Amino acid sequence: MPYKSLETQIQYKLIEHLSSTNKNLLEEIEKGKLREKKIEAILNEKEILLKEVNHRVKNNLSIILGLLSVQIKLSKSDELNYLLQEVQGRIHSISILHNIMHDPKGKGQISLNSFLTKIIQFNLDNDSNCTINCPELNGYFDKFSSLGMVIHELVMNSLKYAHNPNEALHVYLSIIDNNNTLKVHYTDNGSAITSSDKLSPGFGMNLIEILLGSKEQSNLQYDVSEGRIIVEFEYCIDYIGYNRVDGSAR
Repeated sequence: MPYKSLETQIQYKLIEHLSSTNKNLLEEIEKGKLREKKIEAILNEKEILLKEVNHRVKNNLSIILGLLSVQIKLSKSDELNYLLQEVQGRIHSISILHNIMHDPKGKGQISLNSFLTKIIQFNLDNDSNCTINCPELNGYFDKFSSLGMVIHELVMNSLKYAHNPNEALHVYLSIIDNNNTLKVHYTDNGSAITSSDKLSPGFGMNLIEILLGSKEQSNLQYDVSEGRIIVEFEYCIDYIGYNRVDGSAR
C-alpha cells in the first residue's frame, strides 16, 4: 500500500465527509419536496371545500331573498309587507358582506366605504339620495359587520319615518377615523317628526343598541330637535386587522 501523507489522508477524509453530507442534504431536500406536495394538496382540498361552502351560502341567501320577494308580492297586508322588507334588507346586508368578504381581489378584507355605500344604495329607492363621507379603510369583515347592520337599520328607520313633503328623502352619513374608534354621524332630511315617532323602542332600534354594545359604551346619542333624526355614536375597532388604503397599518 503506497504511503500517504497526513495531508492526503485529511483530504480523503474531508471528501468522504462532504460526500456523505451532500447525500444527506439531497435526501432531506427530497423529503421536504414531498412534504410541500402533501401540504399543497391539503391546502387545495381545503380551498375547494371553502369555495363550495361559500357558493352554497350565497345560493341559500339568494333563495331566501327570492322567497321573501315572492311573499311580499303575494301579501295584501301593508304591515306584513313592511316587516318582510325589513327582514329582506337585513339578509341582503349579510349577503353584501359575504360577497365582499370572499372577493378574491380583496384578500379577505373589505372596503368600509364600498360596503356601507352598497348597503345604503340597496335600501334606498330611485327617488332617494345619499351623501357619504367615509374614510378609505380596509379591514377584515368582523371589524365592520356590526356597523353595516347598524347603518342598515338607520336607513330603514329613515325610509319609514322621514317624510318630507317638499323634497325626496336624503340621508347623510359621516365617519371620522379617530385612532381605533370611528365617530359616526347619521341624519336625514325628514321634517315635522316627533320624538315618539322616530325613536320608539322597536326591534330595529333595540337591535342597534345590541350591536353597539350599550349606549354608555358607544356614546350613542339621538336628537330630533330639528324634526329629523340625528344619530351619533362611536364604533370601536381593534388596532390590529385594518389599515388605510395608503398602506399605513393600525
